[in-house]
Amino acid sequence: MAANAVTDSAGNPLAAGASIPTFVLAGDVNRDRAVDFNDLLTLARNYNGTGKIWADGDLTGDGRVDFSDLLILARAYNTTLAAPSAPVMASEPAESASVLGTDTTGKPVFSTAPLRKPASTAKPKAAARPKR
Repeated sequence: MAANAVTDSAGNPLAAGASIPTFVLAGDVNRDRAVDFNDLLTLARNYNGTGKIWADGDLTGDGRVDFSDLLILARAYNTTLAAPSAPVMASEPAESASVLGTDTTGKPVFSTAPLRKPASTAKPKAAARPKR
C-alpha cells in the first residue's frame, strides 16, 4: 500500500508504504503454509468441541469442530503454498481496471449484451403411418 494511499482523520499520509502479507490455504490450521498431519492432529484433538476457533480446527467458522471441518482439511491434505516473495513497496497507488471495464489487452471483461433465448430444440414430429 503506497504511503499516500492512506491518510488519517487529519489528512496526513502514512510516513512510509506498508505491506501486509496474507494467504489462505483451506485446512492449514497452524498457518505454516502446509496441510499435513500436524493440522489433522489439532483438528482431531478438538473434534466435537464447541466454542472453537480456526487454530483449534474450526475451518468453517461456526464455532464447532466437526465433520464439515474434517472434510475441508481432507480435501486439501498434503498441499502446500510456496514461500512468499519479498514485498514490493509502491510509491504511488496502483492503477486497477474497473471490474466492468477492460482487461490489460483492452478487451471487455464482461458483456453487457442482452441474453437471448436459444432457438427451440424440439424434435420434428414423425410422419403419420399409412393405414393398412
